[in-house]
Amino acid sequence: MNYKKLGYGVAIWAIIYLVATGFVAYNVMDSFGAKIVMIIIVAGLAVWAGTKIQEQSSAKVMRYTVSWVMIGLILDLILTVPFTGVSIFGDWSLWVNYGLIIVLPLFTYKKIDTTGI
Repeated sequence: MNYKKLGYGVAIWAIIYLVATGFVAYNVMDSFGAKIVMIIIVAGLAVWAGTKIQEQSSAKVMRYTVSWVMIGLILDLILTVPFTGVSIFGDWSLWVNYGLIIVLPLFTYKKIDTTGI
């Protein structure tokens, strides 16, 4: 595992945190439209991050994607929960976003051919 690639998890979280902060500032974070916009942005970031991974199999890619979600969960616990409370973890869109981060890169990573042919 290339530990530098874990930085994509931090980047995804940081970008979404900034977008969410903007939505909170304009008091629209709880709207359905804001949640859809966040899902679209996360999907784009997950696809982008997936293109940066070169691995032999999707199982190896999942080591990265699950790590990215774990990084996001830890950062949410440390930096988001003090402002929002744990109720953030009851929001359906958060779990959709985490699911997209795990699944979408599995379709966009670059497969390495190790057969030597």
